[in-house]
Amino acid sequence: MLDLKSRLTAVVSLPGAVRSSDAEVNGAAVSLSGYNSAVAVVATGTITDGTHTVKLEESDDAGSTWADVASADLTQAFTSIVAANDDEVQVVGYKGKAGTLRITTTDATSTSGGLISGTIVLSDEQHAGGSPVIA
Repeated sequence: MLDLKSRLTAVVSLPGAVRSSDAEVNGAAVSLSGYNSAVAVVATGTITDGTHTVKLEESDDAGSTWADVASADLTQAFTSIVAANDDEVQVVGYKGKAGTLRITTTDATSTSGGLISGTIVLSDEQHAGGSPVIA
């Protein structure tokens, strides 16, 4: 069997926390420099209330200006997270050309909310010795 771990680098963009503030939370910027592919992985724990919308955002200027990733540059859309679909993992592939990504989440009508975290997984390293940079 091949070793997959040595071909992947995972960087936390959105640290795991209970999201219940009825506000947008922006994850940390993750540089794609040195890698040819990326996926966004969002994991949830128990969601007690509210609707939690997750997005992947991209930046061409190392994180100064952000825009939602176009649907054509994603393998699929994130599904809104509610109590009925908690305790799940969503994996969305990125096909765009920007140099930096981050995961954001916005919750609405939540009182106690729920646990959400997001990680960017990088692969297909362009050269040996590269490492992701959190901008």
